[in-house]
Amino acid sequence: MNCEEVKIGLHDFVDELSDNFMKREIEIHLRTCDKCFSEYKKLKNFFDKLKDLTNTIEPPDGIIQAFSSKLLEKSIKEDLKEKIISDPEKIKQEQIHLEKSIMESSGALRKSVLSMTLMAADVSKATHSPFRINWSRIILILLPFVLLATAYLVYDLQKNNSPGK
Repeated sequence: MNCEEVKIGLHDFVDELSDNFMKREIEIHLRTCDKCFSEYKKLKNFFDKLKDLTNTIEPPDGIIQAFSSKLLEKSIKEDLKEKIISDPEKIKQEQIHLEKSIMESSGALRKSVLSMTLMAADVSKATHSPFRINWSRIILILLPFVLLATAYLVYDLQKNNSPGK
């Protein structure tokens, strides 16, 4: 192995990512070449110093709260745009949930027991639409008809394709 080939594989060798053959070849070359061995020592020291560095940085006070409140506002606006206005009960519950999350994020959740009770009472007075479709009931009603039609179709195909006809 020559010096150029060692330089190419030296990073993988230091990171212990090279295969056994390459590892053996680089070790043999490093024992015989002082120039490549000094490069190896520099690279090894550099990576050792990188490992000793702390990997966390503390952000300035208040920046996390500012970002989280802005992101929360943005997500609330996007959520409200995506909501379907066909179910007032779900909208009311979502509105209450979003109001709670806004208050909790700003640290101002200081409602009294009376106001929490009143808010819970408003949620329980949900309006029900008389024209709401119960899809599971419709599917259960139509399922026997679909099964009967399928069974008749299979019977008819067998009757028409029978060899005695």
